[in-house]
Amino acid sequence: MKKMLLLNDKAIPDFLQFIKLTKEQLHELHSFLRRKGFEIGIESCWELGTLLGVQSREAIDLLTISQFLFDQVQKFNFTNEELVTAIQEAIQNNGQSADAIKVFEAQREDYIALLRDPVIQEGIKIRDLQSGIIKYASDFKSFCDYRPLFSADRKEIKGFVPAILVRIRTKDDFGEKQDIIFQLNEDSLNELIEFTTDIKKKLTTLKKYEGEKIKIIGCLGEYKGTNVESK
Repeated sequence: MKKMLLLNDKAIPDFLQFIKLTKEQLHELHSFLRRKGFEIGIESCWELGTLLGVQSREAIDLLTISQFLFDQVQKFNFTNEELVTAIQEAIQNNGQSADAIKVFEAQREDYIALLRDPVIQEGIKIRDLQSGIIKYASDFKSFCDYRPLFSADRKEIKGFVPAILVRIRTKDDFGEKQDIIFQLNEDSLNELIEFTTDIKKKLTTLKKYEGEKIKIIGCLGEYKGTNVESK
């Protein structure tokens, strides 16, 4: 059965923008996806926009269409030849000239490398394992101050009590954020330090097994070029 890209009306303008990227922009996009995947956030979109020389809104559109195409290629297991044919037909079916196909043809190997990159796919799986299926902590802030202890008649301050406020921001795979705010005193702060120190010890112990019994995966390599085997 012949394979084709499924593009709705909303996706077509973003697709046409995607296939008109320059070689340098495509390289930057590929490298970015290897490092950060398809997560859409304010900072990541600003970073990608800066790398590509486009507005953040365009960066969001490029991330969205890249994931849309990448998911289809993985799900339907496109070969290199099937992918090239599907992109060419999508360009023709949406009123683009022969010049648009020539632009795509000039860097077809770069598009194949991006949309069939096993490193990007592995990165998606790693990030899924790291974040799990529940909300995960993404940002931490604290605020320390003194709170006055008033006398019974409220006419004088007898002293000050240190207070610590902590905010932990969590988010899920859909980008929904939630803040958890709580107060600590010095004793509970020390307990928290002991708790995080214990976690660090456990992680250090886990990493000792790298290359022995288990393989620890944490960082993904940078994009080195186009080297994807044909099926």
